[in-house]
Amino acid sequence: MKKSKIIVIIIIGACALVALFSFKGLLTPYVPFDEAKRSGYVQVLGNLVKGVPVQNTADGFIFIIEDDNKNRMTVMHRGSKPLNFEHATGVVAIGTYNGSTHIFEADKILVKCPSKYSKENK
Repeated sequence: MKKSKIIVIIIIGACALVALFSFKGLLTPYVPFDEAKRSGYVQVLGNLVKGVPVQNTADGFIFIIEDDNKNRMTVMHRGSKPLNFEHATGVVAIGTYNGSTHIFEADKILVKCPSKYSKENK
């Protein structure tokens, strides 16, 4: 095989690997809290528990979310808090559950804020 064909194959392979790792978050499934405790890298969706203060740590923050069945999960995120976090109605945490600390360690936090178009806010 010619040297140029080998270089093209290597470049295509490298691009495929970059694309695969870039879309890792899109391939991460949403799972219930109890399944997140048994699974690897997943997304969990819950409501921010009102009345429970968010704890700031040296490198991030800790908070509690609750699912529709009133099950609660403690979530830790190393990083800055989203600007509209206190106003969030729903939180998506993407990461892994640490069984030894019983905390979901989130790499990413996505917040859902109340819509200005909903009937509740009129």
